[in-house]
Amino acid sequence: MHYLNLLLFDEQLIKYKFSYWESPYADKANGYLENTHLERLTDDYNGYTFWLSAPISKLTTINKFPQWLNIAVGYGANGMYGEFKNMYSYRGVKIPETIRYRQYLLSLDVDWTKIKTNSKFLKKVFKAMVFIKLPFPAIEYNSKGNFKGYWMYY
Repeated sequence: MHYLNLLLFDEQLIKYKFSYWESPYADKANGYLENTHLERLTDDYNGYTFWLSAPISKLTTINKFPQWLNIAVGYGANGMYGEFKNMYSYRGVKIPETIRYRQYLLSLDVDWTKIKTNSKFLKKVFKAMVFIKLPFPAIEYNSKGNFKGYWMYY
């Protein structure tokens, strides 16, 4: 994707982003999705969202949008208690039955590299944060056929 961006736009226009928010499934999993917040970051796939983020000002002919404001399309999934199929018991403890479903999201985002600053420290911080999606309002469409809105989505 990186080379396609460079070829078509002479810059990396579309950036990969990631967000995580501990899902409600983590507490219901009776330890299967781990117990601490740090452990859940690696095992609670229900909380992952993967994003493609692109600048609105480059995608439209409207020049009123700030250079750092992006539109982001995200993909996530929920209802997962297992890699390929759900487990309903872990170490002899019951895990509630759920239906797996996919989420498709539309939200806003920030391109940290487009925020102007004279601070060398902030430039390094912004460059390090380039793959992190900021919380913004979002609209979800999911594989169950439902639309859902969020005031803030991580």
